[in-house]
Amino acid sequence: MEADAGMPRRWADYLALVQGPPPGDFQERHWQAVIDGACLFADEWAGRACALGWSPDELFGLDAVTPAGRVDRRGLAFMLSNGARVVSIDGTGADIMMPARARQRFYRRAT
Repeated sequence: MEADAGMPRRWADYLALVQGPPPGDFQERHWQAVIDGACLFADEWAGRACALGWSPDELFGLDAVTPAGRVDRRGLAFMLSNGARVVSIDGTGADIMMPARARQRFYRRAT
């Protein structure tokens, strides 16, 4: 079953669940910025990401021990804070426009 914007219900349920206290080493303010970016991503891109075969971990993954410190283990949606936003997404990755207008490529993890 799907939620709004074509996002699978289980993804929406997970996103709702993590909107509580920050996990691990995240500071409250930083975690809220990450959640805000992830929600904006979900509204605009979740359906497309699902259709392209992106997994929940590729979008919403976090390191279990140091989630704030291990940026390399974060999913795409959790990379979008402080105005960073996805501008395109495909089967191999996504292009992110950073707040300072620099464009960055996020590559899907090799499986």
